[in-house]
Formats: sequence, structure tokens, C-alpha cells
Amino acid sequence: MPGCAAIGCSNSYKKGFLMKNFPKEPARRKLWLSKMKRDNWVINNYSCLCETHFEPDMWEKTREDSSRRLKHDSVPTLFCFTKEVKKRKPPKNRQMTKPLDPKMEISSVDASEPLDNNLNLVQGLSDGIIHNNLSNNDQLYKSMVFKINHYKKQLRYLSDKLKKNETNKSAKLLNSIFNNDQTEALSRKSTRFMMWSNPTICKALKIKFSCGNNGYEEVLKQKIPLPSQRTLRRRLQMLKFDSGILNEVFKFLEIKVQTFQDTHKKECVLIMDEMAIIPSNVFDVGKSTRWKQTVAYYFTGPSVNGTVYSNIITDLIIKCESIGLKVMAITSDMGSSNQRLWKYWNITAKKCCKVSNFLPHPLDDNRNLFVIADVPHLFKNIKNMLMTNKVLFISNELQEKYELPTNIVSPKLSQNDLVPSHFQKMKVGKSTNVISHDVCSALRFLADELNKPEYLTTAWFIETIEH
Repeated sequence: MPGCAAIGCSNSYKKGFLMKNFPKEPARRKLWLSKMKRDNWVINNYSCLCETHFEPDMWEKTREDSSRRLKHDSVPTLFCFTKEVKKRKPPKNRQMTKPLDPKMEISSVDASEPLDNNLNLVQGLSDGIIHNNLSNNDQLYKSMVFKINHYKKQLRYLSDKLKKNETNKSAKLLNSIFNNDQTEALSRKSTRFMMWSNPTICKALKIKFSCGNNGYEEVLKQKIPLPSQRTLRRRLQMLKFDSGILNEVFKFLEIKVQTFQDTHKKECVLIMDEMAIIPSNVFDVGKSTRWKQTVAYYFTGPSVNGTVYSNIITDLIIKCESIGLKVMAITSDMGSSNQRLWKYWNITAKKCCKVSNFLPHPLDDNRNLFVIADVPHLFKNIKNMLMTNKVLFISNELQEKYELPTNIVSPKLSQNDLVPSHFQKMKVGKSTNVISHDVCSALRFLADELNKPEYLTTAWFIETIEH
């Protein structure tokens, strides 16, 4: 909307003034133009006058919605312009048509005679002059009132603009640090029943993953506007944990990975294992940082063809690498389905074959993906093999390298040392009772006492595995 069309007035809608368009009725529009006294000015459909040019009695009462309306017969009367000075007409040239009367008396005064000092000069003012002076004063008063109101409007507009700029500056600084809901939380006495946005939840999870539970609680004590740990757990309850790859878990795992500063912390291993549904799961934790996360699970029958795991593992590696992790190896027990997968990948460690414990990485030709047997399960298998077969052979290369007297491991180990039941065979603790430093020391002692040097091979093997 343009500014005010009055002479000498620069008010506009942007400065906070109420603008009124010229009436469309020709008679009233002509009356408004006559009050403005703008010669040779062409009006258009967008021409308007500000509210300061209308006297208070020209307005209707303020409505309930705080809007202001002019009366139907309102006319602008308050304008600031100089009064036009009337020019005096020049006197007419007159000629005397009659000769002077010779009998006319002419009075004269002698300049040498003194004048009367008590002469009283009386100046009279006519009623017309007094009326003109009053009219001028009234016009001057209205002009001054108009200027005062105009300056008050400008002062109020500038004050509001200054206050708004200060508020915008403070809000801009807060928004550069906090989200909108965090800024709102600062103005509240309590964050209870606060609806936190997803970006704030992600920010809180990053802080929690970086400094842990105790560190996050300390951040909350510092009055930083963040959701409580209970709120974070409640939001995580909405995640879907259907059978298969847990895609939503990878989104939160990506948030955790972003907090890793050391590149070695991003190196990880995929673990495959069969388990029963129990209240808690136990996994091997990271070497650099203690973290673990279930990323997939499937319901299976009594027997599974392990080759179906290949595509699942490839998909998991792609997702892990996409969020910044670096998958170095895969570990699993030596169940029949996993051995079928190893065979599909050409992973072998047989007696008459060359050991092959890695395959090309599916995403990087310059890297290898190692396959590692689950150590606790390996302990159990070694112990059971010793108890079942009685005799275990090692390669001739190892015998020569370590100068062992024989290549037979644990010959004639007595069944009275440990005869576990079927379920006890699955316990790692029973395996470590056989593969332990105590058994190693006992075998060395018996080798000397009984003159059985072949016991030293078993002692070396147990000591190597035990370490």
C-alpha cells in the first residue's frame, strides 16, 4: 500500500499508521480533494490518506475486534500547509475632472511651532481584524496538534521496531543453538508434558551416547532443555522389532556411530548365534569401546540350510558400512548350518588342506572379510574331542617348530578327570576345567615323574589354547 497523499506527510502502513482510501463516490471524492489543496494532482485507485488527517469525531466507536471505521460522511480536515497570502491589488489611476474651488480653505502648520506632547494616539482594531487573528491562531493550534500526534506515532513505531529487532536478535541466537521446542522449554517452569520433536530426540540421543547415563543426567542438572531419559526410552519403545533386519535400529545406530572420534571404534564384527528367547542376551563387547546392538533376528526351525545366511549377511554389511561402521569379521559357532555357510564361502581348516579363513569384502576389493570361530564354542569342541577321541594329532610343522616330542595331543587322558553329562558338555566352564593352567602344570609334572615326554605336547597345546 502506498504512503499518504497529503502534502508534507510521509506516513504509511509500514510505519504503523492506518491508511484510508479515497471514497469511490464522485461527490465525496471531490470534497476530499478540495480539502487537500493539491493543484494539478491526479488521483488513482491506490491513493489514500493516513489516520492523522481526520478529527476524532470523524470516527465510529472502536469495534469489538479493535478495528476502526470512518463515518460515512467523514471529511479530512487536519493538514499541514501554509496559508496563502493575499496580494494587494494596485490602486487605480484617477484623474481630476473638476477644477479646485478657489474658496476652499487650506490648513497649514508652521514647522517652527512645537507639537503637543500630550497627544494620545489611539489605535483601533476592527472586528474583522480580531476574527482573522483568532482564525490564524486556531489554525496554528491544529497544525501543532497534528505535528505532535505525528511525532508520537513515529516515536511509538520506532520503539516497537527497536524492541522487535532486539527480540529477533535474541531469538536468532537461541535458534542457532536450540530447536524451537527447546526454546519453548526455556520459557516454561517445567518440561513435564512437553512434546519433543524428532530432531531434539536425535540430539539428546547423541549426547547420551557420547557421555553415558551419568553424563546425560549432569547435562539435565545444568538446566539444558533436553528430554529426560525416561522420555527417550518411551520414544524408543515405538520402534518395530519384527523378524528380519531391524532397519529402524540402524537409524539410531547411525546416531551413535557419529559420536565416535577414533576410527578404530567404528571397526566391528558381525556375530551369528542360535539362542533361546530368554530375559537377557550376552554378547562380546568392543575392544576399543564397550558397545553392542542387535540388528536382526529370524525365527528358524530345527534345521536350516546355512547358505541362506549369505544374502542376509551381505545386506547387514551394506547397512553397517552405509552408516560409517567398518565390518572386519564375522564370528559364529560351529553348528551344522554355520559349517554349511563356511563351506559355501570356501572357509576351511582341514588337516590336508590349506587354511582359508577369509573371503573378499563385498564392498571393498582391497579388504578381506575374516570368518572367526566363536571362542567359547571352540573351547567346548576341543574339550569334547579330547574326551571322545582320546587322541588328537597336530601337524608335523608345529611339532618341528616347537620341538615337541610327539604330534599326539593329550594321549590317554583319563575319563575320571572329567565325565560330564550331555547338558554339562554345553557349558564353557566345564571346558575350561580341562583346558587350564592347572592341567597344563599337572601334565608337565607327570611327564617328569612318570617319564612320559609325550605329555609335554598336551601341556603345550593346553597352554597355547588357554592363553
